[in-house]
Amino acid sequence: MELGLAGKRALVTGSTAGIGFALAKGLAAEGADVVLTGRKQDTVEAALRRLKDTVPEAKVTGIAADCATAAGAETVFAQVPELDVLVNNLGIYGRKAAFEITDDEWQHLFETNALLPGPTHTETTDKLRAERAKSQGITLTEIEAAFFRDFRPTSLIRRFTTADEVAALGVYLCSEAASGTSGAAMRVDGGVVNQIM
Repeated sequence: MELGLAGKRALVTGSTAGIGFALAKGLAAEGADVVLTGRKQDTVEAALRRLKDTVPEAKVTGIAADCATAAGAETVFAQVPELDVLVNNLGIYGRKAAFEITDDEWQHLFETNALLPGPTHTETTDKLRAERAKSQGITLTEIEAAFFRDFRPTSLIRRFTTADEVAALGVYLCSEAASGTSGAAMRVDGGVVNQIM
């Protein structure tokens, strides 16, 4: 499928690791000129090297700035005044009974979360699971099996999604092919979310 992203300028915030990095990699593979951001120069440089190793033809640059602050956002805007694609790699989550969530909280969730990933393998989540497995004296495979047996029995795939699987939907949503897809929070959860989103 031709996604129409070649030559587009794309900014992906928080993109030195995890889902943000996978999104940047997917956009670069489609021919977009990608700008990565991260809070530290060394992590930005490491991400640039990883991306170029994975997608040798990638047109990618990086900016060290904390996009969650006004000063960081100004740094990015000064260096990237015009874009075709913005991926605000920000997501929020909180556990609360559906009927206890106020209208303002619902609106905030819908405005913030463009994608709704379920349990996903990323560097951070894998590290947390490894620590939990070690503390319980079991393997990572056992941790994952127990998680889906005890906490996500509705999962259709019965495993954690990969950052690349989440990014595939994000890249599609950035493309011309998704011009008719709007006004919705899209789930990439393997069938596990058992609440209204």
